[in-house]
Amino acid sequence: MGLASKAARGGMIMMSGQAGKVLLQMLNLIILARLLEPESFGLVAMIVSLYGIGEIIRDCGLSTAAILTRELTHKQASNLFWANLLIGGGLTLAAYCLAQVIADFYNRVELIEIAQFLSLIFLLNGAASQFKAKLNRELKFGFLITVELVGTLIGIAIGIYLAYTGYSYMAIVYQQIVQALVFLLFYALLSRWWPGLPQREAGTKQLFSFGWNLMGAQVLGYLSKNMPVVMIGYKFGATPLGFFERAMQILMMPLNQLSAPSQAVAVPVLSRLENEDRHKYNQFLVFGQNIIVHLICLGLVLIVTQTERLVALVLGPQWTELVPVFQALSAGGVFLVLGYSSYWVFLSKGITNRLFRLSLITRPLIIAITALGLMGTITTVALCYSIGLAVSWLLGIVCLKDTGIPVRRMIVTPLVVAAVYFSAAFLSAQMVADFELGLLQGIASGWLLLAGLLVVAYCLIPIFRHSVNQLFELRHYLNKVKLA
Repeated sequence: MGLASKAARGGMIMMSGQAGKVLLQMLNLIILARLLEPESFGLVAMIVSLYGIGEIIRDCGLSTAAILTRELTHKQASNLFWANLLIGGGLTLAAYCLAQVIADFYNRVELIEIAQFLSLIFLLNGAASQFKAKLNRELKFGFLITVELVGTLIGIAIGIYLAYTGYSYMAIVYQQIVQALVFLLFYALLSRWWPGLPQREAGTKQLFSFGWNLMGAQVLGYLSKNMPVVMIGYKFGATPLGFFERAMQILMMPLNQLSAPSQAVAVPVLSRLENEDRHKYNQFLVFGQNIIVHLICLGLVLIVTQTERLVALVLGPQWTELVPVFQALSAGGVFLVLGYSSYWVFLSKGITNRLFRLSLITRPLIIAITALGLMGTITTVALCYSIGLAVSWLLGIVCLKDTGIPVRRMIVTPLVVAAVYFSAAFLSAQMVADFELGLLQGIASGWLLLAGLLVVAYCLIPIFRHSVNQLFELRHYLNKVKLA
């Protein structure tokens, strides 16, 4: 099977599985939102926003290094396994000991219990990293998505049961621990691999060098993404943070599910094309960017155009305060997804050192712009965060102009596509607002108007029409980039 065919097959498997995972997580979000108060989500978010940095350090970029290296020996993989496990164990111990400090920072005693229990995830994920990397390296996407679905389903079932029986915020905590444990067990079983003892002369120095640069960039990226959570939790408290966290989760749910499969498929293929055919590299890159921008824009505008009605119908009227927050975050979500294609370039070309240097500029800039929003409300914080993401994406594309990628095309086309989608969403929302309609009637009418406006845009705007037409040329495109 050719490389392009493997990419297509892997992409279809991953996207189909991730769609199922999104549905499960959406079901979990809806049910838990009905069972728990916003404060419970805010309390857990206070810890998760801080622990996420540790999770990046725990991985240390080593799983990505294992996936991208052309040849990986058993000794090298074993060394990477023990490194991930050692770092994960150290972080579990450190996080457990720092629980009191975190609780004092937020002035919430409940955070001690949450922080101590969630610290176990570092150890579990550290043990799972190289098992998962082996499956990914061997392009066993079916196994990967099966594990994700099974682990997510088991965790959700336990979390919902505990929330129903009165466990409050600890239901969310136990849910995450169970998921991490199930992932570890299944990855280990399906990889059919077991690490040997660590060895000094295994040739892993280059892998660690790649991983350190990538980790540095990821830490800075995580800080910029989660700093709004820390800022809001510190200034506004747990309940406002609960609204922001739910809005952010609704936004990030499809974004995260798109990120993992797109990177798993795009980066290995681009890494091969980089060495074999630069023209096909650019074709694959632009085609991949076009797919993800349409997917995410369509998904977001379906929510944006009728956010208030959807929230009232799905989550309940007690969550209406998250409506303007989500709408402010949605534009930023587009730029976050557009950044995926730039990230593919940095990884596939092996220039993680440049990615790290860029992150030293863009990530503090995002944090600074976001901090300006603290002078207003949580919606202002969300809007400033979206502006910061837009600036960061543009700087990232410009930084790659000397690598041979089609920079102008990668800027102009997605901006036009996003502008069309969100303009249509705004107009459809305004039209429906003029009528007194029920929840279901309003949602259906808004979506029908949105579809009609997008058809008009397709007929009138050449760039948008060409971009949409490209989505239906998948088979023809794969034939052009097919590799033996």
